[in-house]
Amino acid sequence: MKLASTHSFRLLTIALSLVLSGTLTVPLAAQGIFDDNLDSGSSTTGDVLGDGGASAAALDPQAEFERANTAAAQLLQDQKFDEALAEFNKVLALDRTFAPAHFGRARCLSELGLLDDAIEAYSRAIVSPGAARYEGLVNDSHVQRGELYLETARFREAADDFAQAIAQNPGDPQSLFLQAKALLRLVLTSPTQGNDQAGQRSLIQAITSLDRAIELDANNGEAYLERGRVLSRIRELDPSIEDLEKAVSILGENSQAAADLGLAFSQRANFESAKSDADDQQVVADLRAAINAINGFLSAAEFGTETKSWEPRDPTNNRAENILMSRAENMIALANELEGEDRNAIYQQAIKDCDQILGGTKDPLELARAHFSSGHAKRMLGDIDGAIDDYTKAVDLFPAYTEAYLRRGICYFHQNEYDEALQDFAAAANDPRNPYQFEPRASYWQGITHAQQGDDLDAIRAYTRALRSSRNFVPAYLNRGLAYMNVGRNDRAIEDFNNVLRRDRQNEQARQFREQAADRLQSEVDNAEMTYDANVGPL
Repeated sequence: MKLASTHSFRLLTIALSLVLSGTLTVPLAAQGIFDDNLDSGSSTTGDVLGDGGASAAALDPQAEFERANTAAAQLLQDQKFDEALAEFNKVLALDRTFAPAHFGRARCLSELGLLDDAIEAYSRAIVSPGAARYEGLVNDSHVQRGELYLETARFREAADDFAQAIAQNPGDPQSLFLQAKALLRLVLTSPTQGNDQAGQRSLIQAITSLDRAIELDANNGEAYLERGRVLSRIRELDPSIEDLEKAVSILGENSQAAADLGLAFSQRANFESAKSDADDQQVVADLRAAINAINGFLSAAEFGTETKSWEPRDPTNNRAENILMSRAENMIALANELEGEDRNAIYQQAIKDCDQILGGTKDPLELARAHFSSGHAKRMLGDIDGAIDDYTKAVDLFPAYTEAYLRRGICYFHQNEYDEALQDFAAAANDPRNPYQFEPRASYWQGITHAQQGDDLDAIRAYTRALRSSRNFVPAYLNRGLAYMNVGRNDRAIEDFNNVLRRDRQNEQARQFREQAADRLQSEVDNAEMTYDANVGPL
């Protein structure tokens, strides 16, 4: 942890000058032994009432207080934290209410990696009688305790500390920035992930604080990064990308900001491609921009770093493996939009990325995700057997991977292995989170497979399940209409083709099939009338 030595030293020298001038005197309580200790008494932190307290009692308390305080301040300035800690303990053995010594002790404990003890020491500095008389001490204690709470993933406590600091000093850009940083992480680690009123309020507050922080310090790249992350979270992607580009320009093309910029471009491409009137050129441009930003991050990224299960984790930090996986997925999405040799080369590079992930991670979900993407790229390159093998490994690692079942089923379908395809579509059809909710694409492919086998009634049932899940699934209407024609229900077929044309007026297939169904229906009526006339006679 970086020591804020200048300010710590300033606070302690202010306190020392008050003692030397007689403004501050050692209380009578310092002449005796206190009932409570300031820490656990570990050998590393030192009991403030240990030998130092006994020797202090044998000396003139005021002189020892001044000596220890002077020595502690200088040792802290010299970054001799163990020695400074011992002197602060001697000061506090003489006056346990002396707030600057608690503050200095907290700094030492923090630098020595004893974060929980440091948090407790800052807390004592804040509540010590007379703490407010030392300019900035309470404010800085809140800020530095808040930073420790951030480091130990106690985000609510961190946000509360920074709010206290802002209340005391509204114009401090660092406190504003850190409050927003804590609020974003609080949202990301909450059960609702910010999808509730409290989460939305926190995100709005984070943006407000970051707006002010950037106004006060326009060169804080980390502040642009955090605001870009928050804006991405609330799907304000254009301003998010603008902020993240600014962050990259300040922090560097291989910084975490570059990874977040790549993810934001990818997110915008996904939203655009999901539109019925998607701008394909915009999608391609965003996917290329995402890959370019990710390339910058990966150029200096460290692979193979693992966070232990008991270690605090920053939910905004992206592991290199995850960003490499994102690059592979963006390459696949880009190749899907292209044609020719460039397309195949991009699929091949995506497979190389997946192979690198597969060779460097042990996380089952990461392995499953890499196998899935590799399988998709192989299928698009015509390697159906290789794709099936990858999809199989994905579902073996993650049995609830319904998308992998769906894609493997499609591969089986194209190999005319219809029974295997139907098994996979059945596995993909039911959402594990809701057994009564069908995945429309899986049900749709069940219908196609049944139709291919000549079982039009089962095909109609499957298409109907797909439409119950998604009333605007145009291909299901179209194919169910054809199945209805095959079983002689031309009236139902016409209704389905009309449903297609209501949703897609330019669908010429639906228009042609509707005419055929109408002709067949008219022929049925004519034949029925002819039969009636022949058997009964004209009316």
